[in-house]
Amino acid sequence: MRYCNTGPLVLLAAVMLTTTLSPAQKISTQVSPGSKLAGLQTFAFVPINEEAKTNCGPQAAQDIRIAFQAIGLREDDANPQLLVECSSTLQSYLNNYTEYSSTYVSENKVWSNPYHVGTLELKILDPNTRQALWRGTATETSYGGSPPSPGPKAVDKLVKAFSNDVKKQAEKAQ
Repeated sequence: MRYCNTGPLVLLAAVMLTTTLSPAQKISTQVSPGSKLAGLQTFAFVPINEEAKTNCGPQAAQDIRIAFQAIGLREDDANPQLLVECSSTLQSYLNNYTEYSSTYVSENKVWSNPYHVGTLELKILDPNTRQALWRGTATETSYGGSPPSPGPKAVDKLVKAFSNDVKKQAEKAQ
């Protein structure tokens, strides 16, 4: 009777296929103590320099603009009630796996699995003090495939989390 030693390889292939098709995304938020978020109506982006309004790219900035308008905020560069600061990062990693054969055979198999972690950070700042009132991050990991980029889904989830935190704060104030 022959035994096939491909169990770990088949399992790894299944895990890689699943994670390549559906990247994992985590959202985390933090409201600064004492911050007043309820009742705000206008926002503006914190300018990074003369050419760029944000540090997360023009598409992400447009996605943020649309998402904020959907929750009732309007952009007003002259008189903002909150400032939006956005940044994104991408880090690449490589996992190496080694499979050791039985003690009678001196053959080892090594394979690599690249993965990428993309992070979109959104900060809501007080326009007068520039202190952070709210902070949210969306982290997405992709395995084997192309690197993740901050897309509309990440922005929508962050803005929805911000909106939920504003609603919770308004409910507590009543």
